[in-house]
Amino acid sequence: MRRAQSWWIALAGVLSTVVIALTWQRAGYGLDRTDEGLYLLLMADPSSDRATTFLAGYLLHPAYLGLGGDIVALRRLAMILCCVLVAVLVAVVDWRLAGTGLSRQEATRRSRLWHAAAMGVAACGAGVLALTLFPMTPSYNTVAFWGGLLTLTGLALAVPLGASAKGEPRQLDGWLLVGIGGGVAFLGKPTAAAALALLAGFALLLSAGDRLRALLAAGLGVALSAAGLLALSGVSPLLLARTVGQGVRSARLLGGHEHLLRLDPLMPNAAGQAVLGQAAPVALQVCLLMAATALAGVAWRWKRMGRPRGVVAVCLILAPAAVVFGTNVNYWTSMGRLSGFWIAALLLAVPPPRRAAAVAAAMGVVALIVLTSGEYSYRYPSRGTEAVLTTATRGGARVELEPQDAAATEALLAAGARHGLAGAPMLDTTGASPGYIYALGGKPLGSAWLIGGYPGSAEAAGYALSLESCQRLGQARILYAPDSPRRIAAIWDQLGVQPSDYRHLFSFRHVLGYQVQVLAPAGEAISPRSCARASAPGAAPR
Repeated sequence: MRRAQSWWIALAGVLSTVVIALTWQRAGYGLDRTDEGLYLLLMADPSSDRATTFLAGYLLHPAYLGLGGDIVALRRLAMILCCVLVAVLVAVVDWRLAGTGLSRQEATRRSRLWHAAAMGVAACGAGVLALTLFPMTPSYNTVAFWGGLLTLTGLALAVPLGASAKGEPRQLDGWLLVGIGGGVAFLGKPTAAAALALLAGFALLLSAGDRLRALLAAGLGVALSAAGLLALSGVSPLLLARTVGQGVRSARLLGGHEHLLRLDPLMPNAAGQAVLGQAAPVALQVCLLMAATALAGVAWRWKRMGRPRGVVAVCLILAPAAVVFGTNVNYWTSMGRLSGFWIAALLLAVPPPRRAAAVAAAMGVVALIVLTSGEYSYRYPSRGTEAVLTTATRGGARVELEPQDAAATEALLAAGARHGLAGAPMLDTTGASPGYIYALGGKPLGSAWLIGGYPGSAEAAGYALSLESCQRLGQARILYAPDSPRRIAAIWDQLGVQPSDYRHLFSFRHVLGYQVQVLAPAGEAISPRSCARASAPGAAPR
């Protein structure tokens, strides 16, 4: 390995080490009670949501059990997997380039493997961006990212990128991994899996080889992913299909995701915010410089690269767009979190002598964002000097919280234990409290998160509750917050009851600043007749 390249790789490795260490430390602080509460509920009991398109909880559930529900450990495990999979993708691309850029003496199989491993380790820190300026607890977004990394790694193995050499993998092995990656992405976000399938189809049509056998290998990979899901879930395929179908209907009722194909605004001040250390997700748009550089390199060197290498490079550039497809937040910002794909694309797009420098420059951008993001926490106060390590859930998970929230959480858990709320069915009318249901050990009704604030929140909640039995609805403890801006007041009319029909157990302060009352049935609060009114139009309770 030439000395100049060694220095660039070493620099990138140092930057990766720094960003990983910082993210590791930051994983111990804060707990959002909305999105992260949903993620924890789905990991703890994936079957608790009867109307969802997100099946990632089944994949994450074994890790949740193995780590005893430790929130910080789950975050760090997610970070490790993101970094490892980015490293594997970059290393595979570098290895498949067959040592181009190395001298004849260096281009032996052993030297290629060492070079590829060094490049992968140097770039692995880009994986932390998936959890930067975003919820750090693993979720369907994280699983979709993992699926995308597996899919593109499979493409890099399936399509020849350089001179052939002994020990190269068979193309069918790569297509098998493409199928497995697509299956994993489907568990995260079906929309991401569909977009990745289009990318894989594009690569298949433009690549050489037996396309039918490649398609069969990819199909086998999808089948293996499906078999793994069934083994992990322990439920029938029909039940899973019904859950996804009900989730599609719920999403349509909810609204807010109608425009999947859209052009979100670019923020010209993204680089300035990153440099000034203003912790805002828009700063991630500065990572688009990597994509622009890779795209320019592919356009400039297309003839020299050859079609197979160019096709894979284009797929890597488009992969972040495929993974984030379907999200309801800014696409450009979301793609910036997945810059590991663009670093791999740079290896294909720039001349061999400049590859190590390109990786180091990309890691400089990653380090800039991570270093200047401060102590940003998603929907949670930034870390202060007085953060308190406290028990945050009934299961005993400990995390650092700001002092006021730590005191409120301790009081909440004590009150929940006094009133025996563990395992009780709980109905959230606040529209923003899945994390508190999780903390109390309750069982959410209708959906893991009856989310408020959307155009069709009332209709989606009514539909989800129509899937519940009258008995569970009649036994439900209610989370009630008249001051919540996301409250779903229509639930009371849908059930045919009022807060006055319930008795007050206790109150607690939501981390978003308002008071939440926990109510319990006062006798037979919900009769079968009023329960029938919980149906959404055209649906009947079971």
